Amino acid sequence: MNKTKDNINVETQCIAMKEYSYLKKMLLRELGENSRVSVTNLAKKLKCSRSTVISNLKSLEKELGLSYTVEFNKGALGLEQRHMWRVKFGKKPTLQEINDIFKNDEMVQFVALTEGDFDLFLDIVVESGDAYAEWAVSTAAKLLPFKPELFPSMIAFSHTGFIPVPNDVLEHINIKTSKLDALDIRILTLLNANSRRSYRQIARELKEHVETVRYRMRRLGEMDLIRRYSTVMIKPPKDYLVLFFVNYKLSPGIMGRAAEAQHYYESADGSLPIVNKFQYLSLVSGSDILFGFGCFENEEEAIKDVVVAHKNIYNEDEPTIHFAAIKNVIKGQLAIRNIDIAKDFRPLRSAVGKKQL
Repeated sequence: MNKTKDNINVETQCIAMKEYSYLKKMLLRELGENSRVSVTNLAKKLKCSRSTVISNLKSLEKELGLSYTVEFNKGALGLEQRHMWRVKFGKKPTLQEINDIFKNDEMVQFVALTEGDFDLFLDIVVESGDAYAEWAVSTAAKLLPFKPELFPSMIAFSHTGFIPVPNDVLEHINIKTSKLDALDIRILTLLNANSRRSYRQIARELKEHVETVRYRMRRLGEMDLIRRYSTVMIKPPKDYLVLFFVNYKLSPGIMGRAAEAQHYYESADGSLPIVNKFQYLSLVSGSDILFGFGCFENEEEAIKDVVVAHKNIYNEDEPTIHFAAIKNVIKGQLAIRNIDIAKDFRPLRSAVGKKQL
């Protein structure tokens, strides 16, 4: 994804000419749910031959940059807090200047320059409030030459999707806090880079006995560190990638409108997609109430499905939407997938009665 927009457009036009079969879409969905599933089991599930699965996998890996990673339980890793910043600059920095600031930052898992209502997006994972405060002061000082307006929010609850943890962040987590040792971390980083690696492949790379690796991976699973093994598309077939933040003037009946919005997210794709329109949605606290990430064909589709749709649903709450397209990814990846949002979506079970809200 570290490409200019023009390059993405050229690749997308080439990919768009290909017809993606139902089999490929189902294969993507199965791998999104469990990227370690065997070729034999995929063939049984999709009612085709092993050779058909293998050829389609190779095709998807080439066309979409399909790779295999881990969706971590970040709290279990000791990364207790997640913060997001949207930043508007008074003086625009260069790509190199932003890269120099964040390339070695061990607390930032995703950085992108954007175009729209804000200019920079940061996703930060930290062990504690103290660690975040220290990072925030230091980072604000580094950005000072560009006269930034900072709009921080903290992730309160994730509805669907995830942002992968880069290996440089994973390698520097606190071993005592996460109750892991150096071998555990090495296994996790190998899986994070390619979650389809077999036990034997991991054992060979680490120069460990295969049964040691098998035991460690079983123990890591029991520690609830891994939510699922999943996929990432490095070259998504839709090149208009949008980040959006929403705030509201809350009015009575908001819970009913939230339920309507959930139904909208779950049904926005219609038929089985190659990638979903809405990839990530979460409640945040701070400058905003909702954060989302979506994949669209163009600006017009994104405005219709994000800005107009939110204003229609939440009209009584006068939503304010800050909306920007990703221009350059500086660090990290976004988990762009074909997922079953209706199955994946986690609604907030509020203790507050619907009649009150």
